[in-house]
Amino acid sequence: MQLMQDLRWSPRLPSGLLVGGLGLWIVYACLFILRSPAGAFNHDLRGHVEHTRILYNEHRLALPREGWETYQPPLYYMVNTLFSPNDLSHVFRVRLMSVLYGSLSLLLMSRQLTRCGVFPPTQAMVLFFIATTPAFLFMFTTYNNDSLAILLSIAILVMAREWIDQARPWRLILLGVLATAGLYTKLSVIYPIAALTMILGFLGLARVIPYQRILPVIGALSISGLLLTPWLIGHNYRQTGQLTPVPADFPLSDEIRLTATPLKTLLTPPGWSPGEWRDPYAHVWEKTHHKKNSYLAFLFVTSVFG
Repeated sequence: MQLMQDLRWSPRLPSGLLVGGLGLWIVYACLFILRSPAGAFNHDLRGHVEHTRILYNEHRLALPREGWETYQPPLYYMVNTLFSPNDLSHVFRVRLMSVLYGSLSLLLMSRQLTRCGVFPPTQAMVLFFIATTPAFLFMFTTYNNDSLAILLSIAILVMAREWIDQARPWRLILLGVLATAGLYTKLSVIYPIAALTMILGFLGLARVIPYQRILPVIGALSISGLLLTPWLIGHNYRQTGQLTPVPADFPLSDEIRLTATPLKTLLTPPGWSPGEWRDPYAHVWEKTHHKKNSYLAFLFVTSVFG
């Protein structure tokens, strides 16, 4: 530690290295988009494009069961209307937006690692590992609201940390805006919000962080949840009688079960897979292609760096 102080060591990743890493990510992500068919690695592509077309062509919100993906919140598809869905290049342009979301995610991760005082070479290795996993490449080159939802989830966690480190009103306001935007992108953003709330509650009970910093964060996140109620009640429940409807042609059946709970899957040692991670989407139905061994094992061996 004394040696680091003598050398005036800074945890900030050198800008040249950061720009070079982002440039590498953008180049190979764009090459992947150029060399892969529009729907080859885009889960439910037609349904997502259909949702965008309804917003763009009919200038209205889609009904929850009007199409395969029209039950999703509208923010992602509103952003997609910046590029005409009637244009042949529409899918390509939206996939490029996903590359941008991936770049911003890497920047936010770098900022968080810097806040944690991680040594710059270690930061570079971590970010390079993440950026070169097939999961990251798939997610941030796809036409899917998950790409924007993941970016906003990361931003929520980073902004909460920023507020706790230095309480500024604008940071709290931005946290609320990010959380609201995330929920209006995909309802699954409630999971990182819930996890953040539980972690802060534990840290408050352990007196690691003062309640004066924790309660405003929980309050901002709660207000974001309340701001989602017009969509859940005024749109979903009013149209279908359900707060979170599923597509009409995808009825839930008691016979559809995961082979193990998600928690059991995460806690299973690599190589001892219960089986539900047989394809990149963790479907419950069979696929001819599958991932060998468990998801955790797959994660550790599929980075270009790893």
